[in-house]
Amino acid sequence: MMTNLQTTKALQRARGVADLAFDKQQIARMYQAGSSKILLPKTYTPLKEAVLINTAGGITGGDKFEIKLNLTSSKIVATTQTAERLYNSIGSTAKVNIHLTIDKESTLHWLPQETIVFDGALIDRNIRVDMATTSNVVFLETIIFGRQAMGEIVQSGEFKDNWRFYRDGTLFHSEVVSLKSDISQLLKECAGGNGTTSLSTIIVAGKKAEYKKNKVMPLVDRFKSTFGISYWVEKLVVRVLNSDPSILRKEINVLLQELLEQPLPQVWQT
Repeated sequence: MMTNLQTTKALQRARGVADLAFDKQQIARMYQAGSSKILLPKTYTPLKEAVLINTAGGITGGDKFEIKLNLTSSKIVATTQTAERLYNSIGSTAKVNIHLTIDKESTLHWLPQETIVFDGALIDRNIRVDMATTSNVVFLETIIFGRQAMGEIVQSGEFKDNWRFYRDGTLFHSEVVSLKSDISQLLKECAGGNGTTSLSTIIVAGKKAEYKKNKVMPLVDRFKSTFGISYWVEKLVVRVLNSDPSILRKEINVLLQELLEQPLPQVWQT
């Protein structure tokens, strides 16, 4: 007599790879696979635009995405078509690995749109930035916990975010965010989000960092968000907190226009 066996079918998971390289403003390599796509819209600004697209519509448990961007003597702004959504997971953790290389007097404006973390999401993201002493970087990441319009509270899940920045091979900036279990309660703590649910971090690295600091400092008192600004050794770090993502975005837009000294990417304006 046969014993009834319970079997669990493996769910289909999304995979994506985007690998893009520029040399002297020309495409040196462009590889895309799975759910990751790259668009290069026509622009009339000094920096060419690269738009990253996730055709899966979001990221959930077990998904794996990899992004590589390599610049040599090039000036590029990289962004995403829309906000990335980290959905509830019923099992394993989603993994995202991003490696940005900015070499030989290159400039990168890394300006993805917001990442929205849904209740129950499980995500492990690693971002590595390798830059040369002669290069310049403006790096932005915005995290929104829960959908405010839906009244969603992120009460469960796990969000890990690991960043490493190197200049000529030497580590000069590192930070790790690790939130799990009742994330909403952690965000209420003074050492967490201090009651807010939306956080933006801007890192400016390079010879122009001090000049950029002097441009943004006078703006802070005009904004409704909570700001923290630090500068040392050619590195400017700006952190912005707000419970209203729409207010946060408007104020980030103003800051970016001062920092970039050029229009925001086309997808940000639509």
